[in-house]
Amino acid sequence: MNPLIKKIFLLLVFLIFPCAPAFAGITDYRPIFVPFYEANHLKIAIRSFERDAKKELLVLDPESFETAVVSADAVNLNKSYGIGLRHLRATPFYNALVKYTAAPVKLQNHGIVKGEGRGIFITVDMCPSDKPFDKAMFEALAAQPGLEARPAPVAVAISGDWLKNHPKEFKWLLEMIRTNKLDVTWVNHSYSHPYEKGAPLKRNFLLKKSVDFDNEVLANEVLMIDSGILPSPFFRFPGLVANTEVMEKLKTLSLIPIGSNAWLSKGESPAQGGIILVHGNGNEPGGIKRLLKFLDAKKAAFKNHELTLDSLKNAFVAGKDAKDGNMVR
Repeated sequence: MNPLIKKIFLLLVFLIFPCAPAFAGITDYRPIFVPFYEANHLKIAIRSFERDAKKELLVLDPESFETAVVSADAVNLNKSYGIGLRHLRATPFYNALVKYTAAPVKLQNHGIVKGEGRGIFITVDMCPSDKPFDKAMFEALAAQPGLEARPAPVAVAISGDWLKNHPKEFKWLLEMIRTNKLDVTWVNHSYSHPYEKGAPLKRNFLLKKSVDFDNEVLANEVLMIDSGILPSPFFRFPGLVANTEVMEKLKTLSLIPIGSNAWLSKGESPAQGGIILVHGNGNEPGGIKRLLKFLDAKKAAFKNHELTLDSLKNAFVAGKDAKDGNMVR
């Protein structure tokens, strides 16, 4: 990327996107998109911010979908010179971002719904709730056979309001991670998870007129980082509800929408490669019951490696079908 073009792009980003609210020492949190090379490996800086007066970046590996927070002083963004669409198109992240945000956008459940391979992908939504969370479900995942002492992979779509109001349960999840019982991919599920009972989907959840979409996304990321967890490059729309406008915004924020082909509380059945959706916040006990029953019924298949729990990051494979030349902003 030409250095002058990069400077102009960064200036436009700062003008277009408002800062997310500050938490603790995190300020000036903004989206960027600056590819660069680190030890001959392509990376993308997708957020910049200050913490305790020090500049930091949220950096994405477009091959593995892993993210990391690094000091801005440790990254040479000038190494972005010469990186173009052909380099990005060779990465699974870029292809997934273009593919799963592409029009036409379905009102509900737009995004990836099925991954690759023999695995199943468990996604657990933590919407705002005043109920105790479903600890038994996480324990059942950790005890599932066939893991060979590796932590059980699970994607947790976390909302800011749940995180703020359930500190003890969140701490318990962190302890499960620390003791290698769970391998959690943290998915952004919006800050407040707006919802109006009885309102039509096209004017509900994040499609309500009063909702500031960018703030819902970025404020939740700030809270996640401030709480010691890393935002992944994935987003779960509340209610799985979206439209073309918010999907375009999601794309400019470098986030991939995660749908589901098995929302268990609705009676949908898990299948190989499927992205399973349950609510772990106590709001849908029927879905948790169906998941526990499924895991129990498939113990032999898990033990014999005919079926496996897999990380959401492994649901994507490299492809070369991205053709949106407007992606690099």
